[in-house]
Amino acid sequence: MNPIKSTADIDRLLAEPVAILLKHSTRCPISARALGEVSELNEEHPGTPIYVLDVNAQSRLSAQVAECFGVAHDSPQAFVVRNGQPAWSATHHAITARELAQQVGEN
Repeated sequence: MNPIKSTADIDRLLAEPVAILLKHSTRCPISARALGEVSELNEEHPGTPIYVLDVNAQSRLSAQVAECFGVAHDSPQAFVVRNGQPAWSATHHAITARELAQQVGEN
């Protein structure tokens, strides 16, 4: 999994044909569960590009992603990004390894 710590990391995410972005808070148990789901997907489908953005440590970048995607910030929040555009998103308990795999076509 690739941490997002700079605008260059966001640019790499947007350049992927398909990728997953998880925006999460290290202070939230629901975010911890969502991160576990994304980690499970990473184990089952290691070739899927996954980017993780810590919204507490990188609040400016989190706001940049929300503006770029035109989707209000939430946490945890997962996106499937296709060719630089959000193709699917979910928040909180709707973030599951199974759903993410279906959305990226890995099942």
